[in-house]
Amino acid sequence: MNEELVLASRFLAMNPEATIIAMPNCIVPVSAVEIDMVVQLVKDLPLLHEFLLRLILQGEVKLDRISKLLGLDGDDAIELCAAELVSSGALRYDRDAGFSLTSVGRKLAIEHQEIVPTAHVASFLFDKSIFQLSSVDFSRRVSSKAIKESELVTLPQITKAAVTEAAIPIRDLRAVMEAAQNTRGQSNVIRIEAVNRKRGNFGFIAKLIIYKLRHNTEPQAAVYIDGEFSEKHEELISSRGGVSSLGITIEKIEHVSEVPQEIEKERVEVSQLESIRLIETIGESVNEDDLPVIPVPRLRNLKVFEHRPIMLAALATAKERFFLKCPWIKGTVVDQEFLYLLDECASRGVVATIVHGYEDGEKSDAATVRKLERLADRHPNLSILRHENTHGKVLIFDDVKVAGSFNWLSFRPDEESTYYRDEDSDVITDREFADLSYEAQMAEITEHLLVGASKYVERRKLKSSVNRTEGAARSFVHRSKGDKRFRSDAIASDFDIQPSFQTGQIVTGIVENLLNFGVFLRLEDGPYEGLMHVSMTGCNSIEELSEDFPKHTKHRVLITEIEWSTVKSRWQFKLAPVFESNEP
Repeated sequence: MNEELVLASRFLAMNPEATIIAMPNCIVPVSAVEIDMVVQLVKDLPLLHEFLLRLILQGEVKLDRISKLLGLDGDDAIELCAAELVSSGALRYDRDAGFSLTSVGRKLAIEHQEIVPTAHVASFLFDKSIFQLSSVDFSRRVSSKAIKESELVTLPQITKAAVTEAAIPIRDLRAVMEAAQNTRGQSNVIRIEAVNRKRGNFGFIAKLIIYKLRHNTEPQAAVYIDGEFSEKHEELISSRGGVSSLGITIEKIEHVSEVPQEIEKERVEVSQLESIRLIETIGESVNEDDLPVIPVPRLRNLKVFEHRPIMLAALATAKERFFLKCPWIKGTVVDQEFLYLLDECASRGVVATIVHGYEDGEKSDAATVRKLERLADRHPNLSILRHENTHGKVLIFDDVKVAGSFNWLSFRPDEESTYYRDEDSDVITDREFADLSYEAQMAEITEHLLVGASKYVERRKLKSSVNRTEGAARSFVHRSKGDKRFRSDAIASDFDIQPSFQTGQIVTGIVENLLNFGVFLRLEDGPYEGLMHVSMTGCNSIEELSEDFPKHTKHRVLITEIEWSTVKSRWQFKLAPVFESNEP
């Protein structure tokens, strides 16, 4: 679980009535101050132990005289102190000669005698939002220029008064110094000599949690600095008018469910904390004898904050398919994390499809689209399709469908923005429903691919007015580039060449590849490849598939279906194994 979800879980555990809308970064305004102070190293010995050793070093050997010198005449404390030093090996005692130092005690006495107060100068950040010295490291300051360029929300200032010695209590400085230093060799602040403010305005980055309560829909804000909640900053925002005082706009999008009534009746309301836990469990395998911590509902709501986590979880764990449809693509969403997970997803053999496109496409980042294109060039099972004009927002992976109004690849709830949407989507976990939805989506997009929009999508007038993508046609060539029998010109005209095979025919197939969801076999000596789904084999894992269908072995298979794929631009064959008893 990433740091943001960890923080969200902690917050929700402490605030069970809350629902997080967004978790953007924010800027806490600070001044850079230089403090002249007098410090002294924190000593290892208690003060009484130190003075006893130092007095013995100077020639005092009788406890009664040492007690008088220290003003402890009649007090047992000095005797207890001497006993502890004898026990530790720093002192030795002789009835006639009195106390004397051992080599260990002499070293301790000399070291502590040399520790004296010294002048020290250090730079700190002074939090102008709550007018208090900050414990955030000075190196984390951000310049005013960088703040303006980032467009992050900046917290208000409680006052514009000058930072002087009076504004920094010595206890605050000691606390900040102790937090920044190691437990050994610490410097203890004795007094503050002067406070000098450096030129310029600065800030540091903190986390802003925008949330609403169940019985109070007015958005509120909590501030976390280094993972710790700051009550003073939250009180400041509240006193200044709440979230709206930060210039933040929250648009409430009314959720309209379009799931069938049969599934709607099974809707389960889950808390956001439970929802995050369900996202964490995506892809986790559960033993037959075990039960998941939280049962997965057939239908549940997904809050706006959970959309990106579930999308990334889908990329990280999908086994068969990943389908995403959205109008626009932005670099703030399709970042390095997204691209890495998409690359890994395609490398696992998952059939991944991203469909995008609205009007002229100017709202999409062209450079980001090109990154996706280049990634698709490396994976024959990854398609990036340009729709002529879609406003659909759909995520389908394996047996899960998420549908709503969330802009999957262009809106990020924690981006550098002052506009956020409060919206829900439906999460349907149902294999049959996901299959039907996936087939409907794939059928719909083939009729709306944009003409000449990109190098990897081209509309062609083929027989039966079927559209196809030229880029996808290269996928079979890519897989078979080592075999000279397969030529790109033959594959390009694949649709015009009707396959000689027929549904119901029994043929020989050679195993080309094994994936979690089935076996790919090349049919006899032709350029066609078919899929035998794992459900047809009686196998329960890829290990069992490997045992029953080793690579490059021949098997008798039944062709159960032949269809032209307009997305992949090739004939697709569905196969079933043939056993002796089934042969004619």
